[in-house]
Amino acid sequence: MEINVYDNFLPHDQFLRIQELMLSPSFVWFFADNIDYHDEPLQGKFQFVHPFYGYKGVESHNFVDMAPLLDKLDCRYLLRGKANLNVRGDRNAIGQFHTDVNIDAVTKTAVFYINTNNGGTEFENGDIVRSIENRVVIFDSKIKHRGISCTNEKRRVLLNWNWIPATETNY
Repeated sequence: MEINVYDNFLPHDQFLRIQELMLSPSFVWFFADNIDYHDEPLQGKFQFVHPFYGYKGVESHNFVDMAPLLDKLDCRYLLRGKANLNVRGDRNAIGQFHTDVNIDAVTKTAVFYINTNNGGTEFENGDIVRSIENRVVIFDSKIKHRGISCTNEKRRVLLNWNWIPATETNY
């Protein structure tokens, strides 16, 4: 199973529009009292999220602003799209290994980094992809991964998309 990393994924002007939107003080974030689905709410782990797309369809009026990114993904059926914001900590907090979707189909996951910081995404095989703005890591959704928060910026912001690829013919 491949893990593919692409730097400067979007043209600079398209990336800046998404970055400015998501780092804006007026962008709406929702408090989530866990980071991973299996975290207990009282463990002190939390993040802020912004749902763009879920099992019921579009969940954000900002979904249309994500078109440049979604247009570059080989997407037949979008399953989920959301943004995560982790606040800076005194140390790099490391999440638990997980998968984002669990369906019986070939699915892909993309983590698209909005800002550069010393956090990242670690994969079960030990590979770590650092959070570099306008970088995307695309991988088979069955690959377990976990987030690493940052200590050198106020926040770590990323987009997370899950989809069935257009090349998948068995769905």
